[in-house]
Amino acid sequence: MRLNRAILLLLLFTGLFSCVEPYNPETIGYDNMLIIEGIIFDDPAMMPKVTISRSIPLSREGGYISETGAEVSVECDDGTSFSFFEINPGVYRTPGVPVIPEQGKSYRLRVVTSDQKVYVSGFEPYNPPAPIDSVTFKAEYTKVTEFGEWEYGLKFYANASSRDDKPVYLRWLLDATYNYAAQYPCNFVWTGSAVENYPGQNYRFCWKSLKIPGIFIADSYGMEGNKVAGAELNFVSQYGDELTIRYSLNVVQLTISRSAYEFWYDLKKITDGTGGLYETQPFRVRGNIECISDPGTRAGGVFEVAGVSHTRVFADRPSEFEIRPFICSLVPIGPGGLSWDLLPPNIFVSEIDVEKYATTLHQECYDCRLKGGTTVRPFFWE
Repeated sequence: MRLNRAILLLLLFTGLFSCVEPYNPETIGYDNMLIIEGIIFDDPAMMPKVTISRSIPLSREGGYISETGAEVSVECDDGTSFSFFEINPGVYRTPGVPVIPEQGKSYRLRVVTSDQKVYVSGFEPYNPPAPIDSVTFKAEYTKVTEFGEWEYGLKFYANASSRDDKPVYLRWLLDATYNYAAQYPCNFVWTGSAVENYPGQNYRFCWKSLKIPGIFIADSYGMEGNKVAGAELNFVSQYGDELTIRYSLNVVQLTISRSAYEFWYDLKKITDGTGGLYETQPFRVRGNIECISDPGTRAGGVFEVAGVSHTRVFADRPSEFEIRPFICSLVPIGPGGLSWDLLPPNIFVSEIDVEKYATTLHQECYDCRLKGGTTVRPFFWE
């Protein structure tokens, strides 16, 4: 639960680091703080979700405690209300039918915890989705760690525009799918007593999907033409399997309110380390959640009403730099190499000469599924 821990850090920095001199903060008043993250979409395929947890001291492991047994609902300014139910500890969803925001209406989140404290967000307006003009990528040489390590890779960028003369505030959710290959084919298998031709499926090529972590945001306020141009998305390194054959980035663009955007903007400054701890001006948390039953009770988090746009882009193996996946090294079996008696049964081996074999204990070098992928081609693959 990165959001919980990042919010706690952000709140601690607000007012504790308004001086130039370093200060060791106490967490009194911030321990056991309720952290709420809620969102509804105008896309029926995306189910609304509310996550509720409690912060714990920074010195303890774990980062958060799920808040169970809460009453959760989303209220519209026209008087209608939609209930959420707990499906996992601290995770609340609507029962089957999503909450679809409508143009001209505003919505707020309401949470009543088991100790009968009431938390609400402000009424958030629904903003129709801004169109995605394009998602581009290019080869770059980028610093990837705070220790000064640099790598080649592909950097992705988003371009979008407003539907009218009002600025747009955007956040992107990213997931990727890539095609990769095991280094060696599954031709032979050691049964424990003999080498035999492998009669099964060849697990040479796979597809693997993953969510891209990070806070990706941009706005068009004050920009020429009221457009978002070249907003930075993710970077894909030359190291690993992602760029070996073909890579696809799925981009979900959320058009959100300014207040929600400001929350993510502040949070990004903390998590990216770009704000600095000893600036003369403190960070200000712009979350839109408060406890109305006890104003002295602190709360953190955000409720978003999102207009959704989608696009997907594909990138073939780049030629501008060298791709460096994990290299599998074969070890000969027999005299001077591995003993057949010590090999576990049902492992793949390679024929390196007539009736001479070698293998590696990294069996993912033969079976691509062992790296978490599947041999089933995705329906959207081009």
